[in-house]
Amino acid sequence: MIDAESYGARVHHELRLGQEVTGSSCSRVHRSSARDAAATRARILAAAVTEFAEHG
Repeated sequence: MIDAESYGARVHHELRLGQEVTGSSCSRVHRSSARDAAATRARILAAAVTEFAEHG
């Protein structure tokens, strides 16, 4: 069983990685890039939630 606290830390870490990869933290990001970044974060979060539901 997955510990909820460590799971939350993992999700936060994966979201941070997604943000760094897409560059969404940059103030010069165009709106389309920001939408792509948001979609990437949503996919990462959805995958993490699915994994938690299956294994948690």
